Amino acid sequence: MLTIGTLHVPSVLLSLCVWSCLYYLLRWLDPSRKAEWHCRIVTAVHATFITSLSAWAIFVHGPSPFTDAGGPNTSLQVKVTTICLGYFLFDFSWCIYFRLKV
Repeated sequence: MLTIGTLHVPSVLLSLCVWSCLYYLLRWLDPSRKAEWHCRIVTAVHATFITSLSAWAIFVHGPSPFTDAGGPNTSLQVKVTTICLGYFLFDFSWCIYFRLKV
């Protein structure tokens, strides 16, 4: 199994594929807009989703970082990190591709 620490590499690649599919779906639904518009929509979806999921992981699921700082990561915290890393890989590759294309 491909893992780096507690991070499962196929899950990161799956997250990358989900963000890429969302981007291409948005481009397919509204081809009249520029590519950057669709990337910004994906960014807004990511920000909303991750902020909500992180708040859930901290304040509802626990443990609280204010009382149990420095403890081991929970599986939900690892999933949030996995989703973020997949998005960051998508955004980085999008920026590299469109910077080289211009």
